[in-house]
Amino acid sequence: MGKAAKNLLLVDLDDTLIFTEESISRASKEVTGKKKDLRAVAKLPRELKAQIYDLAHSKYAHHIVINPAMAQVLGRSQGTRNVVITARPTSLHKHTLSLIDSYGLNVHEVVSRPDKHLGITGMEWKLKKLKEMQALKKYDSISIFDDKMENIRYLRDNLKSDKMSYFLVANDAVIPAFNPYGKD
Repeated sequence: MGKAAKNLLLVDLDDTLIFTEESISRASKEVTGKKKDLRAVAKLPRELKAQIYDLAHSKYAHHIVINPAMAQVLGRSQGTRNVVITARPTSLHKHTLSLIDSYGLNVHEVVSRPDKHLGITGMEWKLKKLKEMQALKKYDSISIFDDKMENIRYLRDNLKSDKMSYFLVANDAVIPAFNPYGKD
């Protein structure tokens, strides 16, 4: 049996690991009659949002593009447990797994948000999931990659651990967002 990883690499999916803007935009136009960006789609009612995501990941999947910088990060991470954590509902889990598999990415696990947690924000759910995983007890270091600085701040302010490293993913650039907690 293999030795347990000492480091955790936690990667957001949409606009961090993959770029879905074009597929979402096209699907939203088909469903609502108007092109919408990711933030606008995120504010739609759950049923409409699910319909758009389903269409984006089936009919318009060929418009989804991998972020080459993040593919490189995952490819270089030896001895690290690589987990994709997404606020997408579990109803899209099969699409998400198939997409990640199609790129042959070095990912050990994909965690999707259960329907019972759709009433809280994606970041509240991710924080709850990190606590459930007991990540701070299990790993010597945790690197978190996200495309939104407000998400990184939220996790940093709520986890408060020097085991954490945060990276802002801006298009295909990966930028250290903060030093470990308390060392800014």
